[in-house]
Amino acid sequence: MALIDWSDNFSVGSQLMDDHHKKLFDIFNRLHEAMKAGQAATVLDGIMRELIDYTRYHFGEEEKMLERVGYTQLEMHKGLHRKFVSELEGYEKDIRDGGQAVFAATQVMNSSLIWLRDHILTIDKGYTPLIKQAGIS
Repeated sequence: MALIDWSDNFSVGSQLMDDHHKKLFDIFNRLHEAMKAGQAATVLDGIMRELIDYTRYHFGEEEKMLERVGYTQLEMHKGLHRKFVSELEGYEKDIRDGGQAVFAATQVMNSSLIWLRDHILTIDKGYTPLIKQAGIS
């Protein structure tokens, strides 16, 4: 069973951004499955690297789209993105420095997944009318 399932409630009105968000959910769900199988320690490094790399990619693409449509809250949005990536990098550093894999995975799952979910449902949904008006789908 997935930790978090995609639903249309998460749609921001852009198929590309929705696909990006689905990919991020998939990464979190794979980490959750590894934890349930007792494999967090063996997959955590790889999943963290993938999560950080893909998050950076997604945020960059989202910010380019928002710049194209003249999103007035772009600098605030970028700041939230930078803070989230910094938090993920902090978890990754803790893991590299010998932190407990299961504890680190739990932290990533609890705080990062909640942040992502809330970010999509509140902040990202705020740009939906603007991208629809710009004809982005």
